[in-house]
Amino acid sequence: LVDSNVRYSFFDDENNFIICAEKGLGIIRSENFETNPAVNWISSVPTNYGMQSKSGYYWFATEHGIYRYKNFHKNLSDYINITEKNGLRSNIIYRVFEDYEGNLWIGHSEKGISKISSLMFSTYGKEEGLISDAIFAISMANDDCIVAADKGLFKFNGQRFEFINQNSPFSKRWYFTILPYSSSEI
Repeated sequence: LVDSNVRYSFFDDENNFIICAEKGLGIIRSENFETNPAVNWISSVPTNYGMQSKSGYYWFATEHGIYRYKNFHKNLSDYINITEKNGLRSNIIYRVFEDYEGNLWIGHSEKGISKISSLMFSTYGKEEGLISDAIFAISMANDDCIVAADKGLFKFNGQRFEFINQNSPFSKRWYFTILPYSSSEI
């Protein structure tokens, strides 16, 4: 892992350790974690973030769009790659987030956010109040989508994005993560 430039890691529902890195996508299987923690690099696509959705799919934010796998550690050929050609605003993805309703929010390195809802795409950028280009984190609070970006924190009101605490001295700073304090506070 030393030369991998790890960007994010997580445990899946089978306790496999998933590694998202500049080097690509790796896994340490749960049965090998303590005795032989060698990384099995299964993709060389630079991967920024990953998650396992409620439906069991694995979603990976990469520099070549979004990859969705059903069982990537069992069948590497069972995937789809969603890119600009399919409706994304940009192919360089920093974050993917699943909201309470199962919608996927996709944070781009530039050009704002894409949302996938029932296989329909919506896009949000400057025209929809999201003046930031780079989206670093996405979360939920009080059923609202909250976005951490290069120009502050934003909240989605169902139609548009609005600044959070616009008059705060911290309002237009870069935010890289959102830590939920409770289901209603960040």
